[in-house]
Amino acid sequence: MRRLHAAAVVAGLSFMVACATAVPYASPDAAASGEVNAGQRVDWNQAIALLRSGRVLAVTQLHDLSVTLTTDDGKHYATKEPTIDAILSAIMLNAPNAQSIVVATE
Repeated sequence: MRRLHAAAVVAGLSFMVACATAVPYASPDAAASGEVNAGQRVDWNQAIALLRSGRVLAVTQLHDLSVTLTTDDGKHYATKEPTIDAILSAIMLNAPNAQSIVVATE
């Protein structure tokens, strides 16, 4: 069972690395200046609504709690999560396509 779990983790990490180029990234300097992926600013509740819509394809999370959601139409939405890794729980609890959302963290 442990081997199966380890294989799943390695496969998941490999997938994330392979898809990382599809996820926009903001440097910490850009995040501090408020230029997170030049995305439209939304509040946390609006970000949850986007997740619930099933249109989110990718999420980028930075250490300063900045989160960028990329939707299927190529638009970027920037928000601040209330606590570190809150976006990860929000994806699992709200996104109907949670298993296919690419997540990149700093």
